[in-house]
Amino acid sequence: MWYSATTAWTQSFAETVNMTSKKLFWLTVGVSLIAGTLIGVISTVAFIKKTSHNISQAAWISGHEALLKSQFADAISFFARSVALFPENYEAHTGLGQAYEGLGILKLARNEYEHAAKLIDGKELPDYTEKAILLTKVGEIDLREGQYIQAVSSYERAIAISPQWPDAYYGLGLSYYKQGHTKQAKESLKKFLQYESRENRATEKRNAAELVKRLETE
Repeated sequence: MWYSATTAWTQSFAETVNMTSKKLFWLTVGVSLIAGTLIGVISTVAFIKKTSHNISQAAWISGHEALLKSQFADAISFFARSVALFPENYEAHTGLGQAYEGLGILKLARNEYEHAAKLIDGKELPDYTEKAILLTKVGEIDLREGQYIQAVSSYERAIAISPQWPDAYYGLGLSYYKQGHTKQAKESLKKFLQYESRENRATEKRNAAELVKRLETE
C-alpha cells in the first residue's frame, strides 16, 4: 500500500514536471520569437532611419546647389524634402530660410532661421558662432521690416552667444540708431569696427566709421 501510494505520487510528480517542461519549452519558444521579432523591428527601424537620413542629406545637397544658382523655388523644394525626412537637420532649415529670403518671403525666412537656431542647442559644434549667425539673420530681417526693438533683442541674443561676432554689433548699432538711441548706437558700431577684420566688409566698415563720426558731433 505504501509502495502504491509512493508510485502514484511519483507518477503524478513526473506528469507535473513533464507538463511544466512543456510549458517552459513553449514559453521559451514564444519569448525567442518575440525577442527575434523585436530585434528585427529595431533593425528595420534603424535601417529606415539611416536611409531617411541619407536621402535627407542628398536632398540638402541638391537644395544647396540650387541656392548657389539662385534657383530659390527649387531650393525650397529640396530643403523641404530634406526636412520632411529629417526634421532635426538645422542646415536644411537654414537653407529654407535663405531661399525664402531670396524670394523676399521674410516672415517664413525668419521662422526658419529661428527654428534652425533652436535645433543647434545641445549639438556638439566647435563653437556657437553658427547659432549667432542665424540669430543675426533674424535681426537683419527684423531691421528690414522696421521692427527695431525686436531687432535689438535678436542681435543681443547673438552677441550673448558669440561676444566678438561683428555682424551682430553692426546690426545692433543700426537698430539703436533707427530708434534715436545715439549713445548705444555709437558704442555698438565701435564694437563692430573693433572686431571686424574681413576684407569683404570694407563698405560696412566705412559706413560704420562715418556714422560714428557723425554721432560724435551731435
